Amino acid sequence: DAPNSYLFLLFSMDGNPIVGNKGAIMNVHLNVPSDVELGRYDMMIEDITLTTSKFNTLYPAAASSELLIESNVRNIDFADANVKAICVSNWDVNHDGELDTDEAASVTNLNNAFKGNTSITSFDELQYFTGLTSIPSNAFNGCNKLLAITIPNSVTSIGDKAFSTCRGLTSVIIPNSVTSIGRWIFDYCSGLTSVTIGSSVTSIGIGIFNNCSSLSSIEVDCNNLKYDSRDNCNAIIETTSNILIRGCNGSLIPNSVTSIGDFAFEYCESLISITIPNSVTSIGDCAFQDCTGVTSIIIPNSVTNIGEAAFLECSGLISISIPNSVTSIGDCVFEGCVSLASISVGWEEPIAVSSSTFDNVYDATLYVPAGCKSAYESADYWKDFKEIVEMGPESIEPTDISTLTDAIYANAATGLKGGDCTLTVCLKNEQATSAYSFDLKLPKGVTLAKDGDDEYVYTLSNRHNGHSPSVNYNETTGVYSFAVLSLSSKEIKDNDGAIWTLKLNVAEDMEVGDYAIKIQNAKYSLTSGSAKVTMPEVTSILTIENYKKGDVNGDGDVDIADAVCIVNHVVGKPTPTFITAAVDVNNDGDIDIADAVRIVNLVVGKIPALAPRRDWRSMLEPE
Repeated sequence: DAPNSYLFLLFSMDGNPIVGNKGAIMNVHLNVPSDVELGRYDMMIEDITLTTSKFNTLYPAAASSELLIESNVRNIDFADANVKAICVSNWDVNHDGELDTDEAASVTNLNNAFKGNTSITSFDELQYFTGLTSIPSNAFNGCNKLLAITIPNSVTSIGDKAFSTCRGLTSVIIPNSVTSIGRWIFDYCSGLTSVTIGSSVTSIGIGIFNNCSSLSSIEVDCNNLKYDSRDNCNAIIETTSNILIRGCNGSLIPNSVTSIGDFAFEYCESLISITIPNSVTSIGDCAFQDCTGVTSIIIPNSVTNIGEAAFLECSGLISISIPNSVTSIGDCVFEGCVSLASISVGWEEPIAVSSSTFDNVYDATLYVPAGCKSAYESADYWKDFKEIVEMGPESIEPTDISTLTDAIYANAATGLKGGDCTLTVCLKNEQATSAYSFDLKLPKGVTLAKDGDDEYVYTLSNRHNGHSPSVNYNETTGVYSFAVLSLSSKEIKDNDGAIWTLKLNVAEDMEVGDYAIKIQNAKYSLTSGSAKVTMPEVTSILTIENYKKGDVNGDGDVDIADAVCIVNHVVGKPTPTFITAAVDVNNDGDIDIADAVRIVNLVVGKIPALAPRRDWRSMLEPE
């Protein structure tokens, strides 16, 4: 009955003895109140009774022990001396030249203690500042050498530009305690590669990853009810509205997304290609601004609105296709797209645009529906294009993959006349499979490329593991047949994504326009048995565009690299991309060193334009 006394009883219902003659029998966890004084305390084990297996009762003597109560307060071991100096200067209450955990926990506001500091490199010790409920605006703005920081679990809000221009930061975890993220918090964090968003975030300000050119991984906690990163998309999606509010260089747009938000992919400079699914109806302001690595975009016929500056300063963009479903285009949509050479539109009557919508009209070709050329030639701003070309009357309706549970399909692709292009084939399988097959029907004039050994050029994705591929061509039907199997029934990884990457050759005499790619007779075998799943025929679009004379490697520029490409071709060295139709820049009917010399003279300014020459030797002389 004494205070803090406990009775312990241990017995066996079936009489089994305690194993061994010495050692631990029980671990007891004790709670120590925070107001207990530090020191040593006695503990007693009394009134011990032991019963043997023969029911003899023993009464061992009482035993004593000692409980040592120590302080859990300790000095923080800072990794960065500059951070320590700032912390001690501001919050060392007992003036001992150190900052202990109690002192850190009592801090409720960082104020501007670290703002603009260009010396600090690491502040993982911020996790001990458990009295903080917010990281104030601009708290670490300008700390351009800061490499690492740990936000404490007590923080519920992060203010505007809290980590702006922290160019050294590579990875940040926003804890589950945070509910609100301000505007531009990682503005110009060019070294940032990955961010994890906690489960409690319900508000995200605009431009949070503005100018984060290296960002390749975004993950929202799966328990977050407001936002998600569904289908491993590497993006932030507002769950209820299905608006993709922020993506990155490694993002995929799920086919459940209905809108691409303002600034969603701004400054994703390493983004090379992006597929916009048919579920998307609007593209927000500045959505792809400064995505300088993107060369081609096909806007699906589900989109009705393209916001202002949506593709502003996409300097690598060569071609874009806009369907007739689009009813409005904002100002400055393609301003600064200096490489844009081909624009295909689907309107029979040109819609209203402004002088700032396009920035390269005098060097670009506009492709319009058949019979509509005169309407564009008389329309403001549309009439300024270098050339207006009518497309063929064929109308192709691509299959909406989002409506299918099982499908083998090809992503939309773009190729140049006389050049080559890449076609990605994907498998969407609801059930586990280890083998599949399909037929690929390409447009006339497009063929599957072969290498020097007369083997088809393709790459299998990492969804395969030890699988055996085969490709066969039927000259009668013009169909390529593909098959993949596994003798050990190894499962194809994941349930949706790329399976084959194919290289296609495009004939020089193909007309510019959209062509249908069809995948037929597709089926896969169930891993769990002998049954097969038959999949529907799927149609995708291949867009054929004009090449630029002299752009032999298809990168959009005529430069020394094209001359080198010609030389390598002439001497028999391999050339990854070689647009035959673009080579004969002197129009003499031959592909030879003269064409390379002609390009060099153009680049160095010896000739004003690519024009015919009779004798290539004369090109060696200054003009």
